[in-house]
Amino acid sequence: MALPVEQAKVKEDPVAISVNEMLKSSSLASPKPCISKVPNYLRQVNEKAYEPQLISIGPYHRGKLHLKAMEERKIGFLQQLVEETMVMNAPKYVMKMRELETQARKCYEQPLCLDSDEFVKMLLLDGCFIVQLIRLCLKKDLVNYYTNGYLIQDFLLVENQLPFFVIWELFSVIETGVDQGMFIEAVFDMFFHRVPGKGRPKHDLISITSEIKHLLDFTYHHCCHPSSSEMEALNETRNFDMNFIRCALELQESGIKFETIEGNSMFDISRQRCEACK
Repeated sequence: MALPVEQAKVKEDPVAISVNEMLKSSSLASPKPCISKVPNYLRQVNEKAYEPQLISIGPYHRGKLHLKAMEERKIGFLQQLVEETMVMNAPKYVMKMRELETQARKCYEQPLCLDSDEFVKMLLLDGCFIVQLIRLCLKKDLVNYYTNGYLIQDFLLVENQLPFFVIWELFSVIETGVDQGMFIEAVFDMFFHRVPGKGRPKHDLISITSEIKHLLDFTYHHCCHPSSSEMEALNETRNFDMNFIRCALELQESGIKFETIEGNSMFDISRQRCEACK
């Protein structure tokens, strides 16, 4: 059946064709990436706050001159990993990263200036570096250099992330005898001294492993996100007024006293009315 003349003209119009192509390829139709770039309006306030100082993880800061030294360390960690496992399994690790490439790419904002081979190589080197640190945590053999200061701080930058499933899948290929629970415990130990508060119970983190997006998200669930039991309690008392709360300094100046309490979360805060004020 022939199209009406007007419809045929629209269909053949180069602008209409171009717009249709734009709509088909639009990133808005795709799921939102879980590892996003920091918006310029935030970055301009303090650019250094979002810039890794020692190591690049993922594609966004890859190749920057001040991070080149750690690229050699990544290769050294891969070599150490291969030697310690006593099996020349580097090709096996590469193939695992190949399998995850498409899924991993979707975690980042597009376009990425890395072809398939470079992206897979990045996943392998960055992933093996992190996995080796986790393995050292399992052995309780982690040198302070790798757990303190700028390195761990770089692991907690929003743009400096590797998808968590990549780290787990690579770890499971390397450490075939270690289950996911032990893996989560090792990651927990790696960040334990770098986050405030006791944090969420380990068993609770293990139960939500599939929900964790990357290492920064892990620390969020560890120290900020309520545990399952806390969420249940919160849901039971959800009918409350959301009143504005003054900052701690203002409250202190007005006579409010603060005391530290034992709790799992940095947001585990309770209040108690003074007897004299009742």
